[in-house]
Amino acid sequence: MLKRPPQHRVDAPIVFVHPEDEAWDLERVHAEQLAMSARDEDPRMHPVARYQGGWTRYDLDAAGTVDGRVATAREYLDEAKQPTMWKLRRLSWDQWYEVLPLWERAVRDGERPVKAYLRACVIGIEKVESGPTLDLAAGRLTTDDMARLHAIHPELPLVIGEAVYTANMPLTESEGKR
Repeated sequence: MLKRPPQHRVDAPIVFVHPEDEAWDLERVHAEQLAMSARDEDPRMHPVARYQGGWTRYDLDAAGTVDGRVATAREYLDEAKQPTMWKLRRLSWDQWYEVLPLWERAVRDGERPVKAYLRACVIGIEKVESGPTLDLAAGRLTTDDMARLHAIHPELPLVIGEAVYTANMPLTESEGKR
């Protein structure tokens, strides 16, 4: 099987910016993806699509190619609009095993892994820039913090939790898993 190097830096900070954050230049992304399609290129290979799909493990500076030039997802963020940057942590082995059995059970039962993503959200946020104030002193979110995220948008804890899960998955075969 053909192996390719990871499409991200292994030691890169994990920074999640929600796909609907107003700081994304989505008009530019969509225009470039249409041009990629017209050239018979896969628009899912756009640096922002790869970032938002978790393929870069939420490395904003992972390099990709657009229209023959190297680009990163960060280049599509308008810093003046102050994107909310969720700095996520690399889970320790015991934290991973708080999440994984919940995920496996849900997938086995054909369900969305809601409990796994909620647990990942609780333990996976390290810091938030330009977003809600959270009590991160204990290394995990409090019930009040989770309620605050839910009040912003009911899906937000699940979306962040999914990002934590995705960023912490074991290496795939294409990333060099042995």
